[in-house]
Amino acid sequence: MTGSKSLLVAIISCGLGAGTMSMVHAASPAAPAVAPSVQKLDDDYPNMRAALHDLRVAKDALLNAEPRFHGHRDRAIDHVNQAIQECEDALAEG
Repeated sequence: MTGSKSLLVAIISCGLGAGTMSMVHAASPAAPAVAPSVQKLDDDYPNMRAALHDLRVAKDALLNAEPRFHGHRDRAIDHVNQAIQECEDALAEG
């Protein structure tokens, strides 16, 4: 039962994190135009970097969950790995 709660919490956390990030992004005013060469790398794409961080946290939670979910946990880990890779690819392309 504890493992299923951990999996549920990880999945809900991902959804809440993504929803919160989109609300924060929508509510924040547009940033002033600054040449990309002037911005620090850490300032580029803060929402994507936050999503990547949240995905890594979710992956850790899934890895620590009990492995008795008839393959659903393993598939969830695969999906999170794919999402992490997509975020990393997107950030690399800038």
